[in-house]
Amino acid sequence: MRNFLYVFFFICSTALSQNYELVDKVVGEYPPFYSLNSLSNRIKNDFKTETDKVRAAYTWIAKNIDYDLGTYKKPRALSAIMYVTEKGYEIELKKRLKRKVEIALISRKTLCEGYSAMFVELCNLLNIESVIIKGVSKVDPSEINEYRTTKNHAWNAVKINNKWQLLDITWSSGFVEPVSGKWINSFNDFFYFTNPESFITSHFPQFNEWQLLDTPISLESFFEKPIFYAHYFKSNIELDENQKGEIKVLENLIVLNFNRTNKNDNLYYTLSGDKYVKRLRVKKNKDDTYSALIRYKAKTSNILTLYINLKPAIDFKIN
Repeated sequence: MRNFLYVFFFICSTALSQNYELVDKVVGEYPPFYSLNSLSNRIKNDFKTETDKVRAAYTWIAKNIDYDLGTYKKPRALSAIMYVTEKGYEIELKKRLKRKVEIALISRKTLCEGYSAMFVELCNLLNIESVIIKGVSKVDPSEINEYRTTKNHAWNAVKINNKWQLLDITWSSGFVEPVSGKWINSFNDFFYFTNPESFITSHFPQFNEWQLLDTPISLESFFEKPIFYAHYFKSNIELDENQKGEIKVLENLIVLNFNRTNKNDNLYYTLSGDKYVKRLRVKKNKDDTYSALIRYKAKTSNILTLYINLKPAIDFKIN
């Protein structure tokens, strides 16, 4: 989670989709709201389609609620939810989440569960079906092959025109400035209606149905994958599906395999500790796949980063 805060927000900042520019502009001019009822009424008045209403809810929360760094660094112990029946548990949980939302509206900051709870409550007021999804996030190369089941993140799915879409408002709201350590509210929309094949590289839901994939992957497979950044998914480069995130060095060589490259996309790499990027030379194989060799000399380097047009794209862990 820490490297996500310091790196992932910053790298994933992307240009806004042309389709949502008008919605984002209108929402950006909203006055401060401290009531979701008032906010939902304004959204209903300004937008008529489910698509625009959901985008307005997402944009407002991401732009107006900061990540609660203080609580993240010094988490408070939560009291156990007391219940007798499963329904009783759900009622008490909803009360707790509602309280999180109320506090977030006053303090203007929250954690991932607060973001996702606020989105669901706002969608309810807009008569749009949505859910909170809990699961495991993977954002740092040190986590590759470090299998764990503890849920450490929450995000959302929303049903638009009878189709479920994935989004993560926490990861859309900003980043921690590396030097000052301060939170910077910087809206980006990469994790809005993200393709499930891209979303699953960093988000593994508690229940497989929320992968929204025809063939769900296993948790083991999730942790085997490299760390992919937004720029990779916007490029025409495609890593071989069998390329693992943990790389073994054989005879001082690292081998990378690709299904597709693009002559207009320049590939570079660094090993941890390098001061400068180096050009990655890729060759075409007889079976129309591609491969690249990297000489590995610094035994202390444990991370390999690939860059596409000098923008970070993929992280690997070196064994």
